[in-house]
Amino acid sequence: MESTAAGSHDDQCGLPLPLIGQIGSVCVLHEALTAVQVKCLYKLGPNSLEAFSDKSELLDLPGKMTLYYNARVGYSVLFFSSN
Repeated sequence: MESTAAGSHDDQCGLPLPLIGQIGSVCVLHEALTAVQVKCLYKLGPNSLEAFSDKSELLDLPGKMTLYYNARVGYSVLFFSSN
């Protein structure tokens, strides 16, 4: 194992570069979805918030979630959707 002095990481590895790209909604589930639920989510499309409405096929979806992340861009107090 090699150690690096504090503050010298940029000298050894170069300047850090930000990742540039797009990310949509990410959902991690602790239980498998049924084929009907998968088809319904596919029809809704990416970044759709209708998945959390009172649709009969997706009523138990929030109970299966471990993590839900929706990327948003913020400027001052205004927030913009990434889609």
